[in-house]
Amino acid sequence: MEAAKAEQGGRRAISTKKLTPEERKNRTFDFLGGFEIIDDDFRLFVIEGLSAGAMKRLEELIPRS
Repeated sequence: MEAAKAEQGGRRAISTKKLTPEERKNRTFDFLGGFEIIDDDFRLFVIEGLSAGAMKRLEELIPRS
């Protein structure tokens, strides 16, 4: 929730976030977005964000195996 700057609303607020016109124009607006693909054998997450911002923080929080 820190990256999305969501003060309240929990998970639903993040999963249903719609960018304002100002946020869409701001090339340095820092948030994580993406989608999930699920089939019978695999689950694939595609996550996008600014490499020096939210993506870097995510990389620090999730260790590589």
